Amino acid sequence: MLGCFPSANYFAATSTTLPTSLPIPITWHLLVIGLLGGLALFLYGLDKMSDALKNVAGDQLRDVLHRLTRNRFAGLLTGTVVTGITQSSSLTTVLLVGFVSAGLMTMQQSVAVVMGSNVGTTINTQLIAFQVAKYALLFVVVGYAGQTFLRSERMCLWSRALLGLGLLFVGMEMMSQAMRPLQHYPLFLQWMAQMRYAWIGLFVGALFTALIQSSAATVGVVIALASQGLVDLKAGLAISLGANVGTCVTAVLASLRQPAEARQVAIVHVLFNFCGVILFLPFLGPFASLISSISPQAPDLQGAARIAYEAPRQIANAHTLFNLICALLFIGFTPTFAWLAQKLSPKPDEDAQTDDEMRFMLDTYLSDPSLAMTMARKEIDRYGHRLIEMIELIPQLHGVEPESSIRQIRQLGGRIGHMHQKMLNWLSALGTRALSPAQSEELLTLIRVVNAYQSMSSRITQELLRLDWEQAAKERRKQKDHEPTDLFVEIQKRLVNSTELTLRAVTEKDLDAAKQVLDLRDQIDKYARQAQIESIQRLKDHPEKLEHAPALLEIDSLEILKQLHYFNRRIARSQIRLLSPP
Repeated sequence: MLGCFPSANYFAATSTTLPTSLPIPITWHLLVIGLLGGLALFLYGLDKMSDALKNVAGDQLRDVLHRLTRNRFAGLLTGTVVTGITQSSSLTTVLLVGFVSAGLMTMQQSVAVVMGSNVGTTINTQLIAFQVAKYALLFVVVGYAGQTFLRSERMCLWSRALLGLGLLFVGMEMMSQAMRPLQHYPLFLQWMAQMRYAWIGLFVGALFTALIQSSAATVGVVIALASQGLVDLKAGLAISLGANVGTCVTAVLASLRQPAEARQVAIVHVLFNFCGVILFLPFLGPFASLISSISPQAPDLQGAARIAYEAPRQIANAHTLFNLICALLFIGFTPTFAWLAQKLSPKPDEDAQTDDEMRFMLDTYLSDPSLAMTMARKEIDRYGHRLIEMIELIPQLHGVEPESSIRQIRQLGGRIGHMHQKMLNWLSALGTRALSPAQSEELLTLIRVVNAYQSMSSRITQELLRLDWEQAAKERRKQKDHEPTDLFVEIQKRLVNSTELTLRAVTEKDLDAAKQVLDLRDQIDKYARQAQIESIQRLKDHPEKLEHAPALLEIDSLEILKQLHYFNRRIARSQIRLLSPP
């Protein structure tokens, strides 16, 4: 079993020290275990580092991404910085999709950010190319100790990011050492020599990236090969360009069954990467010469030793410079990219979508809890407006033809009930993510709001509609009393107002709106008492039809309206607790 692990001098070795003794015998199963194990550690470390950085800086970076994309150059720089800090182009994509879906950013603005995110992902490649693997275990020790013993949540996240970085380098070094025996394996050397041909290298890089769904891992493996003298600049350049093509497969797969904005962002990603690769193919020779001239050289070394010293930095520099040049070349064509994306994946007509389809609570947003909260509030806004429509229909029940209103209220209630279950399922899925204490409290508040609106809808459909409105309508026609009383209408208007204020308090985090809801209680109680007195007086005027008198239904309706306002007050109080400063 011990033979599966590196020797004692494993982490002391550097990529520039190549064996000059006899060839190392190849034990194929150990080589495969070392390569796959190193790759798994690399991907795991990258994932942990990205998650930690996303959580520690997510809200600030989200604000930056939203505000600093007014022009294409600012968008390019912002996309580079956000992706470079979080080391997660997928996070940047999710944020873009959310902003475009919410109308906070145009598709044209998002194109520049996508270009910048391609540049930002190369920062990780630059970190890999520097010879810091010998400090990998130090990063692991410090990171683990920090997240175990530090009490500050922010410091724990930074420690987790450092731990992820250390695991990333451990994985890189493990892959590098696992492939050392291949230095003297003729068939492998011949196969790697074929990578110098652009189309072969492109195909291999694209295929490998599509399989593991990480261009950073592909370039990391290439650098690991280069550190053992197995891949030179030309082969590494071709494979890294292929990685840019292969990562498009990841983007396309991630956009399937997602909103139109996600597909459009994926199309921009594909167009940008493909156009860049096609543009560079005829100039790979001059580009390789340029990279050689600006990268560290070791003319005193020969053969594989020289490749091992020079190629890692050259490949990293080529990867960065390629994406930077492409971004600068295509930045002037952002309107064209946006137009093509919108033509290839048009946004469906919102009028064609049924009201019980969720438009903002989509699984693609669950990867970023803060953005998910924003999109949840937008979905609740749609949800709440269905309830307001129901409340606005209530006075029509007191007319001489309530059938149409009853039917509309039942339809709206069915849609709200259907959305309620979907929203609860989505919010429950969000609750399984790594949430901060503040996010957990906000999530509980949103769940209470969704449940309260469902309860209000149920009161209307199950209690209000069970009253005998048809018989009351006949009595109204006989008595020539065709409208509800003015006081009842005033109460209904204030209930609509309180529901609108509650919705604004939730969706816009408006503390003043929540306080206004509580202030409406006295007004509603005052009007309700006056209306009940008038209704009782009207009952005295028509005692022969007491059972079906419109005034009696008005009294029952008033009680239900007061109960509905009670739910609004509960929501308002929870928002005040959430939004009030500690």
